[in-house]
Amino acid sequence: MADGEMHMGFGGYGFLITIILVLLILFGGMGNCGGLFNRGGNNCGGPSVWEVERRELIDSAQTQYRIIDENRRSTEILGAQMRNQWDAEQGEKIFDLKIDALARQNHYEAQILAKDATIERMTLAANMDKKFDTLAAAIADIRCNMLPRPQVYGIGTSCNAIITPQFQLNGGGGCGYGNGYNGVVVG
Repeated sequence: MADGEMHMGFGGYGFLITIILVLLILFGGMGNCGGLFNRGGNNCGGPSVWEVERRELIDSAQTQYRIIDENRRSTEILGAQMRNQWDAEQGEKIFDLKIDALARQNHYEAQILAKDATIERMTLAANMDKKFDTLAAAIADIRCNMLPRPQVYGIGTSCNAIITPQFQLNGGGGCGYGNGYNGVVVG
């Protein structure tokens, strides 16, 4: 290098370029739309950082609300399904209990009908016994008041024998009639 040349190292143009870059970074140098300290206060054609953060918070809150709302709705739906299932099970139990009650009622009614039929048969049998006793007494009375069948004996020595009836009167045949006469009447 020559002695007369100006030698600028970091102290010359490099220092100047470094200062300009630092100022651009700090203050944004692009029409006040950027820079380290300018947080989008001028809204240079896009949303500011604060606006973006606010929008993210709003979106996050809406998402949380939707999740909670979905959870509530799914819980309500599940609860309704469980209530419907429980109601159906209870309805089946009530139906089964009604069927059992009707079966028991029919069984008891059948037992009562069988008992009534037995009582009716026994009453009918008792009435029939009374009627048969009355009928037997009437038949016995008819027998006592009826003439006995005559005993017929053949008497004769010829081919044309005369058959005469013989009546035995031995006290009326035990019916309480008669006079104790026990003889043969030829008539």
